[in-house]
Amino acid sequence: MSSSTYDKLIAVLSYILAMFFPVPILSIVAVFLFWLVFRDQSRFIDHHLKENINFQISFQLYTLAAFILVFIFTNVLNMLPQEMLPDLLAVSGFLMSVGLFGLLIFAGFAWYALLAAASIGALLGKFFKFPLIIRFVK
Repeated sequence: MSSSTYDKLIAVLSYILAMFFPVPILSIVAVFLFWLVFRDQSRFIDHHLKENINFQISFQLYTLAAFILVFIFTNVLNMLPQEMLPDLLAVSGFLMSVGLFGLLIFAGFAWYALLAAASIGALLGKFFKFPLIIRFVK
């Protein structure tokens, strides 16, 4: 089934809208409102907007989990008395928190790259699916 130019444009605009609102809750609300307006226009638009909403929610949950892990490894291990911690554990906690912080930076770049890939898929008329997302909106 071929998608019209209008359908492709609306799908791409939804991904661009998410890129312009990188604030966690704001991107979800903006894309959700966009979906409420355009969801009944075609199956192609509905698919892409649902994928975008699911991606935004999943990504925010993964980012929150990573921040919690960084907090645990940096603060909780530092609160324990140094006598209780072997040197290896203290160093590994620090390295793990630095690694998780690096992972958060990488995730930010991946977020833009995946939105760009989805935009290209929408331009080509393909039903793009994001990897590793939770399907909240079906």
